[in-house]
This record gives sequence, C-alpha cells and structure tokens, in this order.
Amino acid sequence: PLLLMQVEGIGKKRAKTIAKALVEQRAERETLVFLQGLELGPKMAERVFRTWGVDARERLEEDPYRLVREVDGFGFRSADKTAQRLGVSGDNPSRLAAGLLHALGERVDGGDTVVPREDLLLRAERFLEADRALLESALVGLLSEGAALEREGADGDTVIGQPALLRSEESLARGILLLQERHRRDVPERIPAPRGISLTDEQAAAVRLAAA
Repeated sequence: PLLLMQVEGIGKKRAKTIAKALVEQRAERETLVFLQGLELGPKMAERVFRTWGVDARERLEEDPYRLVREVDGFGFRSADKTAQRLGVSGDNPSRLAAGLLHALGERVDGGDTVVPREDLLLRAERFLEADRALLESALVGLLSEGAALEREGADGDTVIGQPALLRSEESLARGILLLQERHRRDVPERIPAPRGISLTDEQAAAVRLAAA
C-alpha cells in the first residue's frame, strides 16, 4: 500500500482498497489451483469455489465428503475420489457415513422408501469394502444426528429411511387413515363408466374403493 501511494492520484484509502483486492485475488487463484490439483476439472472447481470461496481448501481437508451434502452436482463416488487424493483412509468415519447415505439413496432412487437395516449394512459393506463393526458405529452416528431414521418394518424387522421421505410417507398414511375413519360412504356395487370406457373388475373395484 505504501508503494501504491507513491503513484500520482492514489491516496491512502484507494491504496488500501487495491491492496486488499490483490490479496483476495491471490487467495482465489491459490484456492482454484488447489482444487484443480485434485483433478476436479475447471467447472467443478468453480462450483466448489462458488460454494465455499477461499475456505474451500480448509473445508475439504477437514471433511471432503461435505462435497456430497453441500455442493450441487457432487455424488459420493466423485467425493470419494477427491478424498483419496487428499489421503483420507478407507475406514474414515465420514467416508463410512457418506457411503451409508449413498447406499440408502440408491435404494430410494429404485423406489423403496425404507431399507431393511441388514440389507443397508450389507450393501455398504460390499462397495465400501469396510469393516462391519465400523459401519454399525457410523450408522448409529447417522441415526443420532437425525441424518437417517429407524423404524420397525411391516415384518417386524428394523428399517432405515431418509428423514424427509419417511416423514412424508408416515404423514400420508395418517391422512389416509383419517379419511377412512371420517368419510366412509356406501357405494353401489356397480358404478356406471363413461360412454366408450370399459373397466376391468380390478379397475371398477379401485373406483368403488376411492369413492367410498
């Protein structure tokens, strides 16, 4: 800043502003170089930088699996590769927790709202190649944090679900039961279908049930 003030037209205040901008730009450059050194690619590095700014390096070194939770477009496998480049061990608790959530998410994407506890642990154990006891501990941590929920399944087994999805399903079930209790009506055995539409017995039964 003192050298800048030797330039005609630059006063003390402006010199400080310029110096501050240069320091910030240097920090940005160093952060982007660090991110690209992790082989993220320019676009993904830019996305990480937009999310965390110059704190990106510190946050990644603290827990690279935050990428999955906090940066759009990052899946577990991409975060796992980044973690490996940072030297994170395969049995790191953050890795195991993120892997369990990834395994749960894959089952949800396949249409399941809950997953039997044993199935979830077995699936995670296989693709993470992790110790079962460590996975059990990581799952307990997720449940205590509220990142996953545990319920008793229809067959009496323990099931695990994503909080938002599981609560939505339970709310929907309560609403349906309430409707059944309050608004049940007698419906004739035969319900006339619109002209040109022929209902199967199963479809007709569904219409009667909805109407009742």
